[in-house]
Amino acid sequence: MKLAKKLTKKEIDNCIKDYEQDWKTAEGLKDKVTFEKIHEALLKNGFLDGEQLYQVARWKTPRVSKIVKNNDNNMVKKVTAFALQLPNEKYKIRILCSLDGIGIPRASTILAMSDPEKYGVIDINAWFALTDEKRQGFGDNHWIWYLGQIRKLAKKHGKTPRQIDMALMKYGQKLIKSRKKSHGD
Repeated sequence: MKLAKKLTKKEIDNCIKDYEQDWKTAEGLKDKVTFEKIHEALLKNGFLDGEQLYQVARWKTPRVSKIVKNNDNNMVKKVTAFALQLPNEKYKIRILCSLDGIGIPRASTILAMSDPEKYGVIDINAWFALTDEKRQGFGDNHWIWYLGQIRKLAKKHGKTPRQIDMALMKYGQKLIKSRKKSHGD
């Protein structure tokens, strides 16, 4: 299978449809509704509160979300408001990562929920689809590179960065599954 950079518009559309199929399940619909509710709250308020930050963390990765509850509610509001107003992408992600339990993937989720026309969510599957590299951790330079890639693909295919990251996640899952089959894993 080819890397995601070489996918056609039709292939991207099919991957997006695959992602949207998940919305037909109870869990998938819950994820869609959470994304939309947080997006609306960010548009209205320009920040997240502590409970909303917890919802974002659970939406991205449920496993260590309890750490997020260690954040002071007022600090969450101030940090998220400040970060979202910054013009520099690297500083936005770094400031968001200063919150307990928020790393690059969850910080990218906050950005994607704030503006899906401009951002997507970094994910190990999407990364694999772009690079053919299995990676567990991301730094801010990975984020900047990823953001540039999804924006280029979005422009090329007439999509949003969020739609591209959805497609990359699904395509990456297929690539990984295909590799495991071919290697007998």
